[in-house]
Amino acid sequence: MDKIHKFFAEKSPVKSDKVVAHSPFAVPRPRLHDAIEVMMGMPYTPPNGTDVDLNGGIWPTGGFWTYTNVGTPPQPQITQIDTGSSDLLVPQINCINCPKTVQYDPSASTTASPVACDTEGFLCEKPCSNQCEFNNSYQTCDLQDPTASCYQGGPVYEDIFSVGNLSVRVGFGAVSANLGANDTQSWYMPGVWGVAYPAIAGVWVETVINALVKAGEMADIISLCINNVDGSGVLTLGGYDETLFTGPLQYTPIYQHNWYTINVTDFGVAGTSIGLPWTIYNEPLGALFDSGTNTIIVPAQAYDIIAATFVSECGNGTNMPGICGDVPANETLFSGVCYEMDESDFAQFPNFSVSFNEIETPFNLTAQDYLIEEDGKYCMGIQSSGISGFTILGNVFQLPYYLVLDRANSVMGIAPLSNGCSPAEKVPEPNLELLLNPQTKNNNSTNRSSEST
Repeated sequence: MDKIHKFFAEKSPVKSDKVVAHSPFAVPRPRLHDAIEVMMGMPYTPPNGTDVDLNGGIWPTGGFWTYTNVGTPPQPQITQIDTGSSDLLVPQINCINCPKTVQYDPSASTTASPVACDTEGFLCEKPCSNQCEFNNSYQTCDLQDPTASCYQGGPVYEDIFSVGNLSVRVGFGAVSANLGANDTQSWYMPGVWGVAYPAIAGVWVETVINALVKAGEMADIISLCINNVDGSGVLTLGGYDETLFTGPLQYTPIYQHNWYTINVTDFGVAGTSIGLPWTIYNEPLGALFDSGTNTIIVPAQAYDIIAATFVSECGNGTNMPGICGDVPANETLFSGVCYEMDESDFAQFPNFSVSFNEIETPFNLTAQDYLIEEDGKYCMGIQSSGISGFTILGNVFQLPYYLVLDRANSVMGIAPLSNGCSPAEKVPEPNLELLLNPQTKNNNSTNRSSEST
């Protein structure tokens, strides 16, 4: 892993021109570089990368989503990009407790096939009498309570999946009901596209990403960045976009092929370590990078020390709202209370940092990163997972950084953002009405799809 890390960090980039697809449009522009030809000992051709626009926000959406299509003709879906799961789930027509914006109708697709109970490669709920069904339980769906559980279930189908200019036949779950906790995320993002590994799949063991890679549609690498100010972002499938970050990518190993499991070695406040053993942050699952979680979540042992370290900064002449002064213990930022703030208040807060294995320099977050705006007030974007809990780096950690998940080489790359996660060529958002009624396309959309820079 040291050798891989060295070559990735030091090799000069190789550029190539690629088609960058933003469903339903495609615009050529310079993109993608990689650095493994030295390691391979032969010339290396960078893989094609497809950029897809993201939409959303840390609050109240609770994540970032993109338009995907399922079926023939394509039925547009709003799917959250989730590095913390591996299944494609979309709401089925007449779904209970689902928004009515976009729903999958298998009877309207000429390529839809219901999956039988004994079909190889599918993880059907038992007992199964006719069509395969799934039942999914997950957390961090209720933004007020990250440990509360939500449930989804429904029938399983095979159909054509497409995103940008990529397509492949996949297996997926059609959600017939949302149950359990207050699943605020599903109302903004009714579908979910899990882009983690097959080991945690609950519907189809192949997974969409693996299917796209095996079909030659993309290389085994995905990258992403988000912008909470304007609710946008970019997902790059099959590569990474050098226009979106500055400086060299720094790499830390992905230790397990289930979630994107990495080792956090330290947290810091105002440049000082909180002083806990690194094992605290990586048990029992390892630290996870999860784009489907909107905050940073740490074990209670770390959370308490982080909170106490913030309070200790009050003695250094700072006046942080919700922390310094005569604030009752149950009314602080760290107890979940939100406060009105302005730029002068943000300046009172110290940087919060995260350190990773095999990377010497910690990655800093400012107050504008870790304080989340909610209804005109600001809340703490660092939460506790309880005693002996887990560590999750969610959207709050992503904000100032571009992240590369190089699945083929089992490393995660990190670099500071440039241009606030705005691509060199910004494509207008797809018109949902147009997607739902493709026969109404006009000449403008046709001409835009062939435009080049």
